[in-house]
Amino acid sequence: MAELREALPITAALSTLSRTIGRLGIHGQKNVHADEQRRPDVAAARRHWQEAQPLRDARQFVVLDESGVTTDLLRRYGSSPRGLRLRDYTLCGPDRRTP
Repeated sequence: MAELREALPITAALSTLSRTIGRLGIHGQKNVHADEQRRPDVAAARRHWQEAQPLRDARQFVVLDESGVTTDLLRRYGSSPRGLRLRDYTLCGPDRRTP
């Protein structure tokens, strides 16, 4: 919110700005995905893998996320119109350098 206030030509309090954005139907959910998913070869491999999977009842699975991976330089929040998720990408995996 502070960055948004600095970018706008206004001098409103952060709480006022937050309420106004909420009234406009913009909320702060963000999904972060591995940047590699956008590469054509990785996208094709993912599609092939998904098509090869048999249909199963998702209620029979238990998912545990033990990755504990954080990327400190990534903004964890963003804004998008209500009902839409904001997608972002970050490098993932053992090699975190850009190609």
